[in-house]
Amino acid sequence: MAKKDNSELYLFSDTATAAGEALLTEHKEEQAFYSMPTSPASNLAMVVFTHGKEQLGELPERMELARNKNTYTLTASDTARQITQQQSNGDLITLELSDIDKLKGTNKTISKLFAFSLVKLNEQAEQGGQLTRNTIEFSLQELVDRGFYSNTVNARAGVKKAFEVLTNMKVSGTIAKGKKKNIEQAELAVLFTYCRIKKNVVTVDLNSRINWEMLTQFYTILPKWAFSLPVKPWDLLYYVFYLARQNLDKISKQGYFTISFQAIHSRLVLPEAEYTKNPQRDIKDVIEKAITEIEERAHTPELQFIPRYNEKDNIKEYLSNGYLEVHFSGAYAAAFLDLYKRNTKRLEQAEKKREQIIEKAKVKNLAKQMEAEAAKEQAETSTEPEPLTV
Repeated sequence: MAKKDNSELYLFSDTATAAGEALLTEHKEEQAFYSMPTSPASNLAMVVFTHGKEQLGELPERMELARNKNTYTLTASDTARQITQQQSNGDLITLELSDIDKLKGTNKTISKLFAFSLVKLNEQAEQGGQLTRNTIEFSLQELVDRGFYSNTVNARAGVKKAFEVLTNMKVSGTIAKGKKKNIEQAELAVLFTYCRIKKNVVTVDLNSRINWEMLTQFYTILPKWAFSLPVKPWDLLYYVFYLARQNLDKISKQGYFTISFQAIHSRLVLPEAEYTKNPQRDIKDVIEKAITEIEERAHTPELQFIPRYNEKDNIKEYLSNGYLEVHFSGAYAAAFLDLYKRNTKRLEQAEKKREQIIEKAKVKNLAKQMEAEAAKEQAETSTEPEPLTV
């Protein structure tokens, strides 16, 4: 279990910054982190994959129990399933799986391959939401090296099975981008149109007609060892780094952020407290095992998970009141600091641009007002009666 003593944790110190800067300036393939595209739409896909065919029907209720501010609707039609997420700010995202039978329990690496495909999209084929090429590529051996599979034979079978789902997954929606701009994908459309494997190299065709900014609105970091984790620890780690991007301010100021156990319980699709005879085994032990496996795989004090809860609490109190502190230091903190700086700079540039637009509008309006006043004065002058002559 995670250490309770966080006296050795440090954030953005000279040592941490130096370590992170050295790491971030290495050759791209040698870095410890991937740059991971995220968005509400990509996160919805990850939530759906975690639930799978067997528990997808529980998704709306689970999200409500987790005090999620979004509203979820599930529509079933033959083998197809359509999930709609209505966000509190009015954003609307729809995801459709044309054959739910392919999203079964044995397809365990689909969420990893979806995330990995987005990483490759960022590295090879996308810039600013626009495609620079229509394919991404990766080798089966890379998947083995990253811990997806034990050998290339299993990798080939896993990729084929996962992309049977991914090439039939469609997305549409409207996501707010700033105060007056939206990211829109009006019609349901597939993301990946085809997947083929030749000479142990996977090539995935990308749909050039879709607005890829729906999937790449934001970015976070993801440690490269993440893909070697078992299913539950992977689901938790992805969730942690997805939320970390939303908590950059807290991470920059205090070195950590928190996640409620209720949210983790929902994300990992664990049994409801009132329906399990052994909540210690089926809920608490699963969460604690996932935390332990992540820390053991990370093998560094720079990423620490510290559970906070009352040992005397029953399972409902544990979920409602307990939470997980996620601490970052060293290279992890530096990587997030870099992300925080870039995000702050982007926001400042956007604000500066907005102010410039407002200033130009004011000048334009003032000029129009002056022109109108001059025209009025001229009209009044031209209509004055001529003086009488004697």
